[in-house]
Amino acid sequence: MKRRTAGLALAIVSIGFCVLLAESVLGAAQVLEASPQLHRGHPRRGYQLRAGFDGTSKFGIPLHVNSLGLRSPEIAVPKAAGSKRVLVLGDSVTFGWGVPEEQSFSRRLESTLRQQLACPVEVINAGVSGYGTVEEADYFTHEGLGVEPDAVLVYYVENDNMSVTH
Repeated sequence: MKRRTAGLALAIVSIGFCVLLAESVLGAAQVLEASPQLHRGHPRRGYQLRAGFDGTSKFGIPLHVNSLGLRSPEIAVPKAAGSKRVLVLGDSVTFGWGVPEEQSFSRRLESTLRQQLACPVEVINAGVSGYGTVEEADYFTHEGLGVEPDAVLVYYVENDNMSVTH
């Protein structure tokens, strides 16, 4: 039993090392769309955006992650009195791969809502490339409620029923 456990542990460590090495090599060769530094590990979701990350994609798109680990402008918690807040959960489509942050779905929705409602509106982009419904629900439960959303929008794509942690 100990030999099997040790073998399994060695296999897991070896696979992890190979993944990190491959990620570093691909990042250095600029094969990846963004630096591997964009993400950091997470105990339940596998990974998350690295708070405070500033960089560019290999296509020259600026990437900024705020202090809460979101591709959104900084937000105040608690939110300002009289303001409304929408939390958008999703994957790479919500994150806005391939477009500057100001052209993402969340920023466009925010602009539209600000024009149509008679109060301040913030739309928080909590999209993370590769996340599915399991990771989005985990984020909402553990962090999302803390940003005090008045409404939550889940941008669902057909591959979102898969989980990165299983």
